[in-house]
Amino acid sequence: MGNVSDEMKSLCEDIAAAHEDRKRDIKRLIRNVSSLRKDFRKKEEEIRSDLAEASKIWKRMKQALKTKRTESK
Repeated sequence: MGNVSDEMKSLCEDIAAAHEDRKRDIKRLIRNVSSLRKDFRKKEEEIRSDLAEASKIWKRMKQALKTKRTESK
């Protein structure tokens, strides 16, 4: 009967150790996700800035073309 209790004790210890390992892994994934989100936000802001600048250039170009068309008529 001692063999069953030893196996049960070993099983419980393994479960507890695996639980702690999973908790550490989850914390590591959370840190990784936070880092990825931070990088994404930075890239997103850069893209927004680029798009805003492109929009300004496009509007100036559109105005210049409109002016040239008006002058040529």
